[in-house]
Amino acid sequence: MSSGQDFFSQNDPTGDPSADGGAPDPSTDPREMDELGGQGEAPSAGDAGAELEDSTPAGIPGEPTMAELEAQISISGLKERSIVEGTVVRIDEEGVLVDVGTKSEGLINPKEFSEEELESLRVGDKIQVFVVSSDDEDGGITLSKKRADHELNWERILAAYESGEIVQCTVVDRVRGGLRVDLGVTGFIPASHVGVRNPNELDRFVGEVVNAKIIEVERNRKKVILSRRQAEKEVREKGRDRILAELKEGQVREGVVRNITNYGAFVDLGGVDGLLHITELDWVHVKHPSEVLTPGDELRVMILKVDREKDRISLSRKQLLPDPWELVGRNYRVGATIEGPVTRCVTSGAFVKLPEGVEAFIPIGEMSDRHISKPEEVVKPGDTVTVKVINVQPRQRRMSLSLSQVQQDAERAEMDKYLSTTPEPAGGATLGAMFGDQLRAAVGENGGSATAETPEAPAAPEVPETPGTPETPETPATGEEPTS
Repeated sequence: MSSGQDFFSQNDPTGDPSADGGAPDPSTDPREMDELGGQGEAPSAGDAGAELEDSTPAGIPGEPTMAELEAQISISGLKERSIVEGTVVRIDEEGVLVDVGTKSEGLINPKEFSEEELESLRVGDKIQVFVVSSDDEDGGITLSKKRADHELNWERILAAYESGEIVQCTVVDRVRGGLRVDLGVTGFIPASHVGVRNPNELDRFVGEVVNAKIIEVERNRKKVILSRRQAEKEVREKGRDRILAELKEGQVREGVVRNITNYGAFVDLGGVDGLLHITELDWVHVKHPSEVLTPGDELRVMILKVDREKDRISLSRKQLLPDPWELVGRNYRVGATIEGPVTRCVTSGAFVKLPEGVEAFIPIGEMSDRHISKPEEVVKPGDTVTVKVINVQPRQRRMSLSLSQVQQDAERAEMDKYLSTTPEPAGGATLGAMFGDQLRAAVGENGGSATAETPEAPAAPEVPETPGTPETPETPATGEEPTS
C-alpha cells in the first residue's frame, strides 16, 4: 500500500460515513431501517386517502386541513440529500433559521458555522444548505451548512481534477511520506511531489498556502492526491514567455531562491529562473553561496544580461549593495602604509582584506627582494601583514600592494637613523678617512706580520735659499778653461 493510501485509510475528513455521498447508516435513518427490516411497503396515496376517509369523518377534530395537506406536499417535494439555496431569516443562540422556499424553515446548529461566519452573517443573506431530512418527527426539515460545504468542496475538487485546474490548499501538518493539506477536504501531497530535494525542508511549508494540482481522486475513499511540483512547473511555463518579453538589462526584479549550487544560486523571477553567479553575490569574496543565501529567501536582483536564444538570464545582487570601492578611492592614496589580514593565496600573489570589505592584491613580485616560486614562501592565509599602496584604481575595482617596498623602506630608515646618530670627524674627513683605520685593522688581523704594510720612504727635506748668496757657478769639464 502506498503512502497516500496509508494516509487516507487513517484520515476521515468528516467522521461521517455517509458524508461522501455513500449509503446512509441504517441505524440513523428510520426509513432505511423499515426497508432493511423487511416491513411492509408504505401504503399508496390512494389507499392512504381511503383509509383517511374511513377512519376520520369530515369535521371531526384531528382531520388535516387543506393548508396542512398543501404544506405536506410542499415539504415532500424537497429532495433529500440535495443542496439548495436558502435565505437567513433569524440568527440567535439556538442557531440560524433558514427559509428554503417551503412552508417550514430549517434550523441549523450554530456549531456548523465558524466564528467569522457567524459574525459576518446577516438576516436576508443567501447561503447553500444540505437537505438532511425533508420530513422529521415534528413535520419540519433538517438542514446542514457543514454538509453543504463538504459536498460543494467535493464538486469543486472533481471539477478541478477533470479540467486540470490548479487549486490552493493550506498545509496543515507534515506526516510520514509528505504533507497533509486542507482544501475543504483533507488532501495529501507526497514528499516527491512537494518540489524540494531535501526532505528536512518539508517542515517549513506547515501553515503556508500553496498551489497544487490534483493528480488523483477517489471520492468513495475520500482520497485526494496533489502535486505542488507539477503546479509550480505549469505556473512557470505559462509565465515564462511573458516574463522573458518583459525582462530588460538593468531592471530590478523581485525573486525567490529556488536552488543553490557551488557556483551560484538559481532565482525564480515569477515563472523563469535566472542565475545569480557567486561573483555577483557580494562585493566581498564569498567561498560558497550558502554563506549568503538559503532556498526560499526573497531578494531583489538586477538583470545583467538576457539571452533569449539560449534562455539564460544573468543576475546580480551586489550591484544593489553600496559600492565599497567608492570608499576605497577616498580613503587610500599611493604611498600609504596599511595593515590587513591575508585572505587567500593564488599563483600570482595574495589577497589582503581591507576594512571596507573588499580585497587588495599583492603581486608575487612585490612580496620579497629575493626570488620566490609561490606566495606561501612569504605569507599564508590568516597572516596579518603591513603593506604599501602602490596603485589604486577604484573604477576598475583594483588596488595593488607591496610587501617588499615596506621592507626596503624599513632598511632605509634604519640606515638614515644610524647615519644621523654617528658623529662626523673633524676636518670634514671623507668616508675613506672615516673607515680607513677600521679597514687597515681588518687587513692587519687577516694578514699578520707577513703581510705587514711597508712604510713609505720619507721625502727629502728641502734646503731653504739664503738671501744674497751668489749662485755657485758650474764646474767646467776637465780641460776647459773657465770663461772670464
